[in-house]
Amino acid sequence: MRRTLVPGAILAATWALFGAPALAQQPPPPPPAGGNPMEAEVAARVNAAMQAYETALDVEAAGRLLEEAVTIVKQQQVAGPTAATALALSGVTMLWLGRQNEAIERFRMALACNPAVQIPPSWSGPEVEAALATARTQGPLLPPPPPPPEALRHAPVSQQLWNHPVPISVETNPNMPIAGATLYYRSRGEVGWQLVQMSPIPGGFWGEIPCSMIQPQVWEYAINVVDAAGTVLGVAGTPDAPLEVAMLTAVGGPVPLRPDGTEAPACLPDGRSAEAGGECPPGMTCEPGGQTCRSCAFDDDCMPGEVCSLGCCGPRPPEPGATDQLGLFADVGVALAFGVIGKTAKEPLWYTDPFTGDRMYGIDNERDGDDVGPGLALGGGAVRLGFGWFVLPEVSVAVNFRIGFPFDLDYSGFPWLLEARGTWWFHDLDPHLFGLYIDAGAGVIVHMVSRVAFNQGRSFDGGQPCGGSSPVAECKVYEPFYKASGYGTAGLGLQYYWMMYDWLGLGGELAMNAMFPEFSWNFDLLFNTRFVF
Repeated sequence: MRRTLVPGAILAATWALFGAPALAQQPPPPPPAGGNPMEAEVAARVNAAMQAYETALDVEAAGRLLEEAVTIVKQQQVAGPTAATALALSGVTMLWLGRQNEAIERFRMALACNPAVQIPPSWSGPEVEAALATARTQGPLLPPPPPPPEALRHAPVSQQLWNHPVPISVETNPNMPIAGATLYYRSRGEVGWQLVQMSPIPGGFWGEIPCSMIQPQVWEYAINVVDAAGTVLGVAGTPDAPLEVAMLTAVGGPVPLRPDGTEAPACLPDGRSAEAGGECPPGMTCEPGGQTCRSCAFDDDCMPGEVCSLGCCGPRPPEPGATDQLGLFADVGVALAFGVIGKTAKEPLWYTDPFTGDRMYGIDNERDGDDVGPGLALGGGAVRLGFGWFVLPEVSVAVNFRIGFPFDLDYSGFPWLLEARGTWWFHDLDPHLFGLYIDAGAGVIVHMVSRVAFNQGRSFDGGQPCGGSSPVAECKVYEPFYKASGYGTAGLGLQYYWMMYDWLGLGGELAMNAMFPEFSWNFDLLFNTRFVF
């Protein structure tokens, strides 16, 4: 294959043949003293490049040495005449390769380091002088800032034996304030991420994607390294572009190893770690004060009331920013009420005077009717509002207000109830809360008996007396009866909440109230919503 030299290269070769012997005997300029300590490194490479070109016409070696010098100038921010010479001579090598725009850019950088920079005659020529003149016309150009140092280096793990944990390690930059590393993982197609706090090892960190009850075909993972304040300094993989590990029955190369050089043992058939029940595997953070790590991938892998945290089953960790302060809450519930009532019913205002239109008692103006108790009666609807405070995680106190809505307010009046309540909470099945409470207060509750017979002393026309078992239909009236009971109350009840979020829960309640001195025993079946502040 025939190679063609650009004009600059031809000039360089011609000069080397006729002028190099005289200059080759001249010693290269000594490295400058003082300034940036890396300036000597730049000077050494410039001198070596000049020797390679001027004594042996080794253009390739000269270009390589000058590129090394320019890299040091950029990364270590070396300035001054030495840096200017390195940039200018590298610009000449760019011209020899036909890269004129890059050559002019290098000349402009050289002018920024030393406005009086000159090209040695042995490296110059008409093409070089023209490019340098163009650079002076365009003006100096500061070298770009060095790239930020890398916080980590990670060799991705691409495959592992099926039903095995996946050891993953990362190297970190010792010159950066790295305080910790987190391994995030999930099976392909999942939305949420599990995490493992990686353990420190010499030169970096490591952790494992643990055993799982359901072994995916592909694990996705990503790594973050952070400083002591939690600021992310570097990543390997992202949520949008995670790294992937194929879980295979046979791998086409070595399997990933733990830092001690051993392979991770296979998981048990039920998805638990083979090391569960013994000492924690290296790199796994176990429950405080214990040596047992029950490995997990999801919350469902753990016992009821536990969560999968840091690759091990244990109590739910506090939320970020959570404190030991006790919380306030508000409960809103709607209810269907019923109860047990007793004693004799009193006749309502059921009769309408045809002359005045007023509501009146029966013809005989008597109010006593049949005995209706004890028996079940409906209480209509109700709304309960509660405001409380957790004195302890297991104990809360609250004020509860009940408003009743019987079937006919014209007869029943306005039922109300105000009570103080103390509750003991069971957190064993968190996020499910169960509560048992007692309360006491004051108020009125109204129940309706749908059909009560009221015997009248006379028929409606007043012409016939009515006996206790009179066959005259007009002597007996059937009316609903509304019984009000109270004014004191004592009660107890059961509550359940499913805390969907830290601030919101849904649940139900059975509230029971004994009313006195006018007795009734009321039951409210409620659907509740809880708001936590």
